[in-house]
Amino acid sequence: MNGQDTHREDVEAETRRRFAEQMRHTAEQGEKLTGGAGLPDERSQHDRRGGQQQQASGDGFNDWPEVWGPRVGRALGYAFALYLLWHLFSTYVLK
Repeated sequence: MNGQDTHREDVEAETRRRFAEQMRHTAEQGEKLTGGAGLPDERSQHDRRGGQQQQASGDGFNDWPEVWGPRVGRALGYAFALYLLWHLFSTYVLK
């Protein structure tokens, strides 16, 4: 049994290595095709998480478009949804 378990672990490790290699290759091809808009690497994901933690703590976060953009967008979305409901109700239900 020990020999089979070792073989299985070796096969799984080789599969993971090949998958990681294919993902790197795909990211490189994406970089070539899109000029830098390929798959994000681990470092940029870590930077984004760090940025989100900074946002949550409020340390020096004063980028007003990122704060007010979602708020304004949400408010406009709710206003449009209410208008659409009113229009549909008044046009098809009340007449």
